[in-house]
Amino acid sequence: MAEDVLKSIREKQILEYARDRLSPYIYVSEIDERSSEARLGLMIQDGIVDHETDEFRIRTVKLSDIGSLRWSRSPRGKIQFRGSTRTQLVKNTNDLYSSIINRSQQLLLTSLYVKLVTIDTVSVAMKPFKKILVSLEESEHEIVAVHDFGQKLSDKKRQRIPQYFNLLRELGYIERVGDGKYTVGNAMSNLKADSIESSRLYAMILADVIRRRSKYLQQVLHLTMIVPFLRWSNSYYFPSYEADRLVKMHDKEIIANCRRYYGVRTDEETAKSQLQSMVERDIFTRDASGNYRGIDQTFEEYKSSADRDAILAPIPVS
Repeated sequence: MAEDVLKSIREKQILEYARDRLSPYIYVSEIDERSSEARLGLMIQDGIVDHETDEFRIRTVKLSDIGSLRWSRSPRGKIQFRGSTRTQLVKNTNDLYSSIINRSQQLLLTSLYVKLVTIDTVSVAMKPFKKILVSLEESEHEIVAVHDFGQKLSDKKRQRIPQYFNLLRELGYIERVGDGKYTVGNAMSNLKADSIESSRLYAMILADVIRRRSKYLQQVLHLTMIVPFLRWSNSYYFPSYEADRLVKMHDKEIIANCRRYYGVRTDEETAKSQLQSMVERDIFTRDASGNYRGIDQTFEEYKSSADRDAILAPIPVS
């Protein structure tokens, strides 16, 4: 009992100091009397607008470990604190919140990749992969060579061609049979065995490439056309997940969410054009009042993954 009382007094002392000097939304996630250290958490409040019901909801996201404080007693017996600065806490908070957003985006990708690959600009970016697959399909000997590709491309783009082949090989869609030569791999053979129509077959393979290697596509091959569409998707579906239901949002709310989540600014005309492309691909619907709503099946798949991943559970600094 005495120990609990001491802990309660200590927590009150810590909170008085931390909320006065660091943030009013600080909470104590852990106290260790032996090391005289407290781990600090932070509560972030997300505002969610729903034009279906004209409600404005506040959802609290808890970050359980954004910094720490140690305490000691001065010669006069006064409690003194030292530890994380406000600058350090801001950086840790931003990093942790970004990790939640990125985890959500990756989980959402598994529910959207088949639709995303059909968006015109994404389809164009994935064209080199499709060209390789089509060449294999049309080759009489079912063998294609790397040097046959990109003769009219710039040196910079031609240098990436082996990386396209290597990525398809890693995923099992093509198989290396000699120096710079490839044939159909097991993964592609298995799909072809199902007598899938060619255009759908290519779409399935390209979608799988996006699903399994999205970071590689962006960071190594610099195929970033998919990025804005993933961000718009997450800027709608993540707040819906926080609200635990599909909500209706105007484009201005989606744009505001995107700016807050990713720190990027997109002009309104470009944003509306990209959102319209997503409506055409059945990622959103849009009513006569200009409000966007998600797709039930997409949301349920994403919600199931996000629940398993516990993306809104308090998370510590890694």
